Amino acid sequence: MDINFFSPRRFVFCIGAQKAGTTWLYEVLKKHPELFVPPVKELNYCTEIVEGEKWMKKYTSDDWNSKRWRRWIRNNLLELVHQPSAAALWTLLFCLIPRNKHLISIYKLIFSRDKLNLDVSPSYASLKSESWSMIKGSFRDSKILFILRDPIERDWSALKMNLIDHGWASASEFDKKDHTSTLVKYSKYSDYKTTLSSVLKVYDMSNVHICYYDELKKDPQAFLDKVCDFLSVSIIKLPSRSQNPINAGFEKVMSAEYQDLLVKKHADQILWLSQHIGKADGCNYVDNWIGKYGLDKDNGNI
Repeated sequence: MDINFFSPRRFVFCIGAQKAGTTWLYEVLKKHPELFVPPVKELNYCTEIVEGEKWMKKYTSDDWNSKRWRRWIRNNLLELVHQPSAAALWTLLFCLIPRNKHLISIYKLIFSRDKLNLDVSPSYASLKSESWSMIKGSFRDSKILFILRDPIERDWSALKMNLIDHGWASASEFDKKDHTSTLVKYSKYSDYKTTLSSVLKVYDMSNVHICYYDELKKDPQAFLDKVCDFLSVSIIKLPSRSQNPINAGFEKVMSAEYQDLLVKKHADQILWLSQHIGKADGCNYVDNWIGKYGLDKDNGNI
């Protein structure tokens, strides 16, 4: 047996945010020669360990994320039957490994021992500091990548994507229903303050890269360059088609009513981000959000 088979694996976890460019980054980094990127996005392995038996729900749940995950799995397994490949075999092994913290050492063996391994799972943003302690202890020298998007815009984008998944094909159908409760539901996935507070209790800031969807939209290549620099891998050039968004929803301007609801929901954490996270390479996108929504940075209110 090759003694190097059991050598340590290196990991980076991209923990979101949802609707902040994680699928774009996953597709781009799949082509990087120094990274191993699994054939399935959103492995959610660490989340499922914490959830215990609840992780089985994604095999039966009707929510769009579970259905999308099952499509990825099904397509890879069908490929294993009709046209065997390393990706399909990897997916099968991944499905067979139990979600148990005592078996993480076995789980890591299906990853590369030579390349940096990337796990893009926005569900990890909901993990508490105790779970991050478990992850850091099991995945030594791991790094965290977190893409922040204006939380009001992120919630709005998530709502539109959910509606598309449920058959709402256009903006003309949007006004048929009140979406207040759904927006409030999705706002929990924009709780960057809680996520960062939990992560930074365990990880040193030098091993956490906070970047912004604003920059991804403005200059995708510069955004990617900084990610590669953080990961200590070579910079790759983007093909022109990689400049386009993935999983974009239909066009629909947010009403003043919905915007006011979300601004009140997120005002405190936006101000917290401005005070505690600081500037990103000389451009404080969080301060741009403060100005956009008329928040009072000095007095901490709208």
